[in-house]
Amino acid sequence: MYWAMTFDTTVFSLLFGVAHISPLLNGLIIFFARYLPYLIAISAAIIILLEPTWKKKFWAFSLVSLTLLLGKGIINEAIQFFYTRLRPPIVLGIEPLIPLPQAPSFPSSHAVIMFGVAMAIFFVHKKWGAIFLGLAALVALARVMAGVHWPLDILAGAIIGMGAAYIMKKLIPKREELS
Repeated sequence: MYWAMTFDTTVFSLLFGVAHISPLLNGLIIFFARYLPYLIAISAAIIILLEPTWKKKFWAFSLVSLTLLLGKGIINEAIQFFYTRLRPPIVLGIEPLIPLPQAPSFPSSHAVIMFGVAMAIFFVHKKWGAIFLGLAALVALARVMAGVHWPLDILAGAIIGMGAAYIMKKLIPKREELS
């Protein structure tokens, strides 16, 4: 576990140190960490609504919804119930750029949600999914730079979110069968 703490503190220090270089950079970090998730959610809803048939809309909606239920609602909550990890500002005595969430740090709920939605959208439309995965990475990076997560919180959240999307894709009927 020593390597994990060393990795987390080293990478966190590098990323959080960048955050206080300029007010413009701080503004970008705050936007990506707090507000970009809302734009991602709205965009995902639009992509689902633009599906050509109601069956494909329902399949895409089901994939995203069940991914979030499994990833955030079951796996993430179970881990946070049994394992509480303190956030960087509490451990290091620093001031984060955004308000500190009350939930435990590990795994990152934002990463679970963002990467889960992105991967589910990838299964619906590869091009848009790739864009969403990049946006999810920006949100995740910004949450570390803003000082509210350790890097391994983000990595675990990303794995849970993408894994939940993959599991749901395998469990629900293929969309080609719905034509």
